[in-house]
Amino acid sequence: MRNHDKAVSFYTPSQTVRELKELFNFRKTLIETRTAFICRNEDRQQKTTVNALVAEIEKQLITVYTAYIKMLEKAIMKAISTDPQIKRMYQILVSIPCIGPVTAWHFLFVTDCFERFGNWRVLAAFIGTAPYPKRSGTSVKFKDRVSKKAYIPLKVDLNQGIVSVCTRPGQLFYSYYQGMIKQNIEHLSILNRIKNVLLKLAFKLIHSDTLFNQEIFMKNKVSWQKHLHMS
Repeated sequence: MRNHDKAVSFYTPSQTVRELKELFNFRKTLIETRTAFICRNEDRQQKTTVNALVAEIEKQLITVYTAYIKMLEKAIMKAISTDPQIKRMYQILVSIPCIGPVTAWHFLFVTDCFERFGNWRVLAAFIGTAPYPKRSGTSVKFKDRVSKKAYIPLKVDLNQGIVSVCTRPGQLFYSYYQGMIKQNIEHLSILNRIKNVLLKLAFKLIHSDTLFNQEIFMKNKVSWQKHLHMS
């Protein structure tokens, strides 16, 4: 009874969330399988002798998998559109820089449409973007590190979106990234900081039912004024 106040009541995710999870995971499986066939096909082209039948079957399988992946993507969007509240959450998520449709889908089913986690810090710990300090033993001199037991897939999706933005001049986080590099801050540490900013943004905008506004974001991020600029 001592920890009774910390108990979290169990709840069953909605039918839409369960459907999103199943569709998303199956899509991921098909993409991995298609990628394997694409790599095998490319490797086979480097060989001096190629079996025509095997090569043709592989090409047809790649085409079939691509068609099924598109069908799943349409099914995901249809499932989102059937629920006005989830549809609004999706619109808010894709309005945030670095978050595309696939990452938004991932956000929705991992967070159970933002019902599973109380705040962005809990989600940051779950996906491995929250650094943990060493407070005992001889390891206290080491830098803070993230957990290796975290749910990595969502972190990877966020990382891909951030890298694509940070490497293009004129984008929101480009100047921030360059400013941190000049301060000799490690590349991965910068990306983690941006991930946490995105998580905080996602929770704040979802709870306030507001689309991302770059001008308002700039005004609120006073500490970033010397690194961020309006593109």
